[in-house]
Amino acid sequence: MIVFDADSGTVLRTFGLPHGVHNFIFDTDGTALFAFTTESYVIRIDPDRGTVVASINIGAPRGLAWTANHQRLIVGGKNELLFLNPTRSVHRIAFQRPWRRPDLLSRGVSGWPMDTSPGGS
Repeated sequence: MIVFDADSGTVLRTFGLPHGVHNFIFDTDGTALFAFTTESYVIRIDPDRGTVVASINIGAPRGLAWTANHQRLIVGGKNELLFLNPTRSVHRIAFQRPWRRPDLLSRGVSGWPMDTSPGGS
């Protein structure tokens, strides 16, 4: 991993990534780096030291994104969406195939409303 200064473009530091890192995303203030591996883990990396500080076995992670308020890390998995608390690696809320559960689509779950309009927004 090469970390650049966004303003000057100079290299600030480099560090190796764990085996199989496939995708990554920083938190909003750049103090944590999240990634998933081909070995089914979502990991939190300290971007200053390059060390893994937390991990959770997800099963089959396929993508990472933040909720609109940046409070939860969304992990796209095989037939599920997981919402992780980025400060505690063991807290997970899963929606398994929500498109097949009209009750979930109509009311959302655990305070996360779902957009059910055609095409979403």
